Amino acid sequence: MKICIGTITRNRPDMLRALLASYGRMRIPDGVEIFYAIAENNPEVTIHAVVEEMRPALGGHRLLVEAEPRRGIPFARNHVLDMALAEGADYLTFVDDDEQVDADWLVNLLRMAREGDYDLVGAPVLIRDMPAGASGLAAILWRGMVRRNAHVAKKARRRFAKKGPNSINVSTANWLGRLEFFRRTGLRFDDGIGQGSGSDRRLYKDLVAKGGKAGWTIDAPVYDTVPLSRLTLSYQFKRGREHTAYLFADSDRTGSMPRIMLLAKALGRIPRILASVVAIPFTSGESLLMASRLAGDMVGFIDAYRGVFGSHYANVTGQ
Repeated sequence: MKICIGTITRNRPDMLRALLASYGRMRIPDGVEIFYAIAENNPEVTIHAVVEEMRPALGGHRLLVEAEPRRGIPFARNHVLDMALAEGADYLTFVDDDEQVDADWLVNLLRMAREGDYDLVGAPVLIRDMPAGASGLAAILWRGMVRRNAHVAKKARRRFAKKGPNSINVSTANWLGRLEFFRRTGLRFDDGIGQGSGSDRRLYKDLVAKGGKAGWTIDAPVYDTVPLSRLTLSYQFKRGREHTAYLFADSDRTGSMPRIMLLAKALGRIPRILASVVAIPFTSGESLLMASRLAGDMVGFIDAYRGVFGSHYANVTGQ
């Protein structure tokens, strides 16, 4: 069995170095050949120094690096997918370049995929290390992010235990796909989304529509690296705004949601924002984080209705 460990990256060499180091520490499942495929979303490859520095840590496994000049996450994801298909891989994984994998990450993802006969498997993104220099509001927001990510993981575990396959939206932040399904159906990331977000959500929906089976496991976590630049209320507001705007613009583009519903959803955020504000003194930062994100969500719904979008991907944090 051959597994492609896929990564897309752009202008984050230090975070990429940490990710590759974590790959070097992970256990490889018995009887499995792995290789690494990196698509740098820039006109040309600029990470040669990082790649050569980290090759010894990867235990001699092949490491392929190519540039994807078209700006946008789905273009880079599809570039890695094409690399995996060209190499005859059986499975492809994705995590983000600002994450690090658990030592048993690949072993547990693959076990879940094989035991459940899944075409796609996802797992949680947790937060482990506070960035150096975080204090005051930044530390409060960091604690809120830790609690929020752990809560999301536990909620997903309960939902999957209750409802089973195709009940959890599988994100490329922690993802393993069976390439036989991709070859047979022609499934790809929707590059019509361009520099927007949500191409992984669209792919998950397309996979289910084509008869695919998706699973989820809590036993294969990855750990998000959170730079200080993300520990501000303005960043959290902006992230919520842009993510929601693009996500529901995609729903509008595909005809899956009437545009008037976007305004209704915006208004529906108001009670949740107020409830989060009231809970701030009791939740170690989680409610403060949620209030900022929900306010961004509300404006994002309005932006989607108006057809006005920013480009979160244009500004890379954690460089």
